[in-house]
Amino acid sequence: MYQICQCVLMSHSREQKTELKTLLKKIKKADFAVGLEGGFEETKEGTFLCGYAAVIDKKENFGIGGSSRVLVPERIVAEVKKGKELGEVMDKLRGQKNTKQHDGAVGYFTRNLIPRTKWFETTLICALSHFMKKELYKE
Repeated sequence: MYQICQCVLMSHSREQKTELKTLLKKIKKADFAVGLEGGFEETKEGTFLCGYAAVIDKKENFGIGGSSRVLVPERIVAEVKKGKELGEVMDKLRGQKNTKQHDGAVGYFTRNLIPRTKWFETTLICALSHFMKKELYKE
């Protein structure tokens, strides 16, 4: 079994690698450092909720993966663009607290057919594909 530590992804790949390498050095028992991040991706069709995962090992092998995407209603996007956090907007919409610690926005939008944990689980598996098929990713 591998030991895993987490941190938040930075916006650029080079910064992600640096942040994860630093974290991995701090936690000597860890075999991998993992970063998870959710955010918006704007397209011609609208704004999508998407997730990303990055993984680095002690040999500095790096993998990155992305999630499935969900179109976000424009009224929610507008609130986030005003400076509110998505979690805060979702809590108000649902009349509940801590949406992001439970099924998340993606869970709400899909009637929990894809809960937040499953969404990030598959995103992480995509990032780990680099380690599962190393021979395909040699530079």
